[in-house]
Amino acid sequence: DSLADMVRAQHGCLFYAAFTALAIAKRGTRALLQAGSASWLFKSPAKDDGVGPTHYSYVFEPGSMQTALQLARGELPEIHCWAAIPETQEIIDPTTRHLPELLKLALPGEEWSAEAPPAYFWGTAANLPDGWHYEPDARAIAIAFRFLRSGRPEIFAEMQALGITPPLARAERSAA
Repeated sequence: DSLADMVRAQHGCLFYAAFTALAIAKRGTRALLQAGSASWLFKSPAKDDGVGPTHYSYVFEPGSMQTALQLARGELPEIHCWAAIPETQEIIDPTTRHLPELLKLALPGEEWSAEAPPAYFWGTAANLPDGWHYEPDARAIAIAFRFLRSGRPEIFAEMQALGITPPLARAERSAA
């Protein structure tokens, strides 16, 4: 129930996504860790008053003061992470089961009244539930890999060995 618990839960997506991409890649399909902004419709149209929030979101703002402060403190900024299979344009988000709980932590008093999210999402953008949006950003992906490399270097190394780290992450490693 503490702020620290909320931050850990919110940033768990990095590790969920990394493990998912790694597991898929180990089975012979190229999968990537993605990071950026994402939003999910949580309020059903019937309960939308036209004033309050309707989406639970992580919005990556690379030029914002908040992002700069979080990075300077060694914190992961506001981003969401998921896995993707580029060849089929599939999005794999293994964290969707946690969205209603995270909504309650972030917006006390709000309830998830839209269709309940699945335990995980695996499909293309055309298969996303209404009101869901994923937008990868190369800068967010580089930040995610930097945090993955420092927090779980063994997972980063496995991903690197499989060739599923972005060029920036590979360049950072060779320069280190």
